[in-house]
Amino acid sequence: MAGLLYRSRRLKKIYPLRGTVARALREGRALGIAGPAWYDLFLACTMRDHGVALIVTENLRDFRRIPFVQPRSLAQASSL
Repeated sequence: MAGLLYRSRRLKKIYPLRGTVARALREGRALGIAGPAWYDLFLACTMRDHGVALIVTENLRDFRRIPFVQPRSLAQASSL
């Protein structure tokens, strides 16, 4: 499935910018996010760099710790 999504020309992809890692490190220190949850923060920083604020995820707990992201479950997203 990941390969199919990656190859899709209809799905817009976003990639980290040059300073995304540095911003994620600063945000991690400020928010007290470390370990595996830091990768969620890195994704959130990449999203912010591209103007994306809403994420549909099963991992609501970790993403709720990030103030600039609006996490939604699949059930919540389907009612939007």
